Amino acid sequence: MYLSILTLLFSLHSTQVFSMVVGTIDMQKTLFSTKEGQKIRKKLEASFNKKKTALKKQENKLKKAKEGFDKKSRLLSADARRKEEKKLQKMLLDLEGKRRQYESEIRKMEADLTGPVVKRIYGVVAEVAKKRKVDVVFEKGSSPVIYAANKKDITGDVTKLHNKKYPGK
Repeated sequence: MYLSILTLLFSLHSTQVFSMVVGTIDMQKTLFSTKEGQKIRKKLEASFNKKKTALKKQENKLKKAKEGFDKKSRLLSADARRKEEKKLQKMLLDLEGKRRQYESEIRKMEADLTGPVVKRIYGVVAEVAKKRKVDVVFEKGSSPVIYAANKKDITGDVTKLHNKKYPGK
């Protein structure tokens, strides 16, 4: 990865003085600072909270069943105890399965909701980069560039222009 970036940078170097302006953007911040992103965040939070409530109910049901088992387990026969333990184990497995299902649903929902917005943000990034005369733009979180003399953070400009272009989405 680093080698390909270095190759790109050196291939751009010719007999002219080498000068490149590197731009950075915090995509996560940009995404959730836009009006669209804020609406998405609210939808995700509502869905998350609904699922969290459902899981909490299931956890409480399991907890009560476990407490009931603990109280009466000494009085049960070995066979009856094993049956109750299997019920508790099944409840626990169901809970864990539901938790994984909900996590998967939230990730999919986030991808479905943010995908189109991210595509629009990429277009806005290109527009801002051209306007600010930025040659290359790296995402802050994954950028291999640690230092660049001519570095510009375009996060704020992208957020402003995106909100201007897509105010009610």
